[in-house]
Amino acid sequence: MDQHQAAVSCIAEQVKKFHEEGIPFRIYHASTNSTRLSSRKAGEVVDTSILNRVLDIDSQRQVVLVEPNVPMDQLVAATTARGFVPEVVPEFPGITVGGAFAGTAAESSSFRYGVFDRSVNWVEMVLASGDVVRASPDENPDLFYAAAGACGTLGIGTLFEIRLVKVGPFIEVEYHPVYSFAEALALIDRLAADPSVDFLDGILFSNVSGAIITGRLTPSDHPDPNIDGEANKEKKKEPAPIVHFNRAQDPWFWLHAHASVPHARNTTCDTCPYSPSRKPEEAVEQGRVVNRVPVADYLFRYDRGAFWMAIYGQPTWFAGRLTRFLFDKAMRTRNMYKAMHHSGRSQSFMVQDLAIPRPNAQDFLDWCHQKLWIYPLWLCPIRTPAGGTRAPINFAKHPSLHGSPPLVSSFPESSFPDQPTSSDMWINIGLWGVKSTNWPHLTPQLGPNAFKVFVEDNRAVEAKIKELGGLKWLYAHCYYTEEEFWDVFDKDGYEKIRRDWGAQGLPSLWDKVKREETEYVDKGPFWKAWLWTFLGREHLLQ
Repeated sequence: MDQHQAAVSCIAEQVKKFHEEGIPFRIYHASTNSTRLSSRKAGEVVDTSILNRVLDIDSQRQVVLVEPNVPMDQLVAATTARGFVPEVVPEFPGITVGGAFAGTAAESSSFRYGVFDRSVNWVEMVLASGDVVRASPDENPDLFYAAAGACGTLGIGTLFEIRLVKVGPFIEVEYHPVYSFAEALALIDRLAADPSVDFLDGILFSNVSGAIITGRLTPSDHPDPNIDGEANKEKKKEPAPIVHFNRAQDPWFWLHAHASVPHARNTTCDTCPYSPSRKPEEAVEQGRVVNRVPVADYLFRYDRGAFWMAIYGQPTWFAGRLTRFLFDKAMRTRNMYKAMHHSGRSQSFMVQDLAIPRPNAQDFLDWCHQKLWIYPLWLCPIRTPAGGTRAPINFAKHPSLHGSPPLVSSFPESSFPDQPTSSDMWINIGLWGVKSTNWPHLTPQLGPNAFKVFVEDNRAVEAKIKELGGLKWLYAHCYYTEEEFWDVFDKDGYEKIRRDWGAQGLPSLWDKVKREETEYVDKGPFWKAWLWTFLGREHLLQ
């Protein structure tokens, strides 16, 4: 702790100097999982990259004390060595603790625990004045709840205490086929209420095929309805096969999930050309597919290929298992984020995480199918307090499901109900890709004309989710006008918190998320971006 306190004191002194000189500084973490173009200036940043250690794991209290720049793979390695994992682990290994708290993050355990910041007991922060304070639900609760999702605009998080859950060496993963949006959402509702389910998400390969995926910390012994009683007895005797997803020779998770659920091979599924499908009669004979997956392989199962986004960077590298093996390093998310920023490719494909109240989720999926035809889509249910009236992102205001005046977030929040139901849920829809119906032509279209269409599509998404009472994660590109942005978020409440805690000199939430470039920014050929990436060049300050 002495080393931590010394580092925090240096950061606090630097912040205090910026405060006295009236300079609205930004924070440098040495990495990012934001897709927005960076506007940092080297002389106006506070470097917190030294805060990158797991300080303590208390097995009795089931908590971990961790600094903000610890990435998720380092955190998971430390906790699993003691038999624990954090309640919510964002899916990419390079996402940091501080980034997940300040920027909002959800994963397949969020149907039970909510977004990542709900698993934080307390946070130590350096305020804009240089003062160091602690915030929790009991100590400075207004700051604690407001800082979550505020993108670092109220101060710098420097230490976090996070709750843990016990875990064994494997997660039991099961793949449930679905054949419509309505069936997928109804199955999520049912499985979310099952106390034996610890992880829950889904992938829609088209409007008529998908997989809802469950994970259990301990093996299940529930009967499989697709096979008879004697076969179920045999199933109990033989453990499910072990499947890995982290090694270069392993399958990519979403392709494995596609191959694990039967559906008719036809042109409505853009994934079929890249993954074999089991025949329906085979599924009847064998029952649903169940795997045992090592814990880290499951938690970071979407790392290789960044879900399915690698195809949009260089489709020829994706063509077969051999090329995926040879270019494995290039298609891990840490390198893909760097190449994306060096290349400017994020200006050409949709990368949006959207949170929709559960009752309105099918309306958005139907609209998205008709307007964009982007597949696959990711579904991640998120548990929210107060019967679903609270948004997953603080400072959000949204129409209620019955069209009454906007609800403004208040602090502190109410507790979760004992068991989640559909009324307590929002659905995080991962909308990532290029508008198309034919994957061989999915190379992103670049240049000013394509960019104009790209912006129009993003603005259409922003308008639709507002209509449905939804929100978007703020790591991604925003195309709101300032007036539109503050029609979604509670400007008065946000500015009051900033005044109360002396944060007016910091960049505001709008300053952080607004798009400063209104035209396409040409960053040169894609091969050069990969060259910079493999030479180790960071994009944040160069």
